[in-house]
Amino acid sequence: MSEIERPQIQNPRNRLRFGLSSMVIGLFIFILGAKPQWFNLDASEAIGFIQMGVFSFGLVLIGAGGTLSLDALWKSEARSIVADLGLRLAWTGLIVAILSALADMIGVGTRPFPEFQIFFGYWQARGVIAGELIMIVGFLMMIPFKPKEKD
Repeated sequence: MSEIERPQIQNPRNRLRFGLSSMVIGLFIFILGAKPQWFNLDASEAIGFIQMGVFSFGLVLIGAGGTLSLDALWKSEARSIVADLGLRLAWTGLIVAILSALADMIGVGTRPFPEFQIFFGYWQARGVIAGELIMIVGFLMMIPFKPKEKD
């Protein structure tokens, strides 16, 4: 059985730079959505739809940037099974975080849709944190560790 070859990345350094810069931009957008009062942009007492959408978009940029930059570290080598599982785990964590943040809007939160008083509560915050931790574990699994050569 022949091994499947990965397509050659033209310039992995550019891909790494783009991924890292999108992660930094995503982190800024995430913080802007999570804590707008740090930037004197807090318009209301409660966390609203726009605010949750902004920090969810920041999380998507962090996930995409992390995936791009960690994938660029593999260069033209085939990713290991652990790295492939890490990729899937990181994106699963992203989905868990976004679904937890938007739970009221999808109707599974503490305040169902008919009331439409969007509320970011204790359990939703825990869900977002759990999703972020799952993403971190997935990213750690994607790091290309090289076996030590014996002399």
